[in-house]
Amino acid sequence: MFSDTNLDGTPAAAVRNGQWKLIHHFKDARYELFDLKNHVSAIRELAQAQPQVLERLREALRNG
Repeated sequence: MFSDTNLDGTPAAAVRNGQWKLIHHFKDARYELFDLKNHVSAIRELAQAQPQVLERLREALRNG
């Protein structure tokens, strides 16, 4: 699932695959990765802890 979004006035795109949600913030080229199965409220950012998941979802986002 892909979406273009506007988070607090900042352009972004998001992709979700199973329990994982990736948000790409365009303004600063930042990525945030969340495990929605274990943290439904998406408060624990996991990009550093899950580099393989991050790369897989970044590729999915790039390829649309």
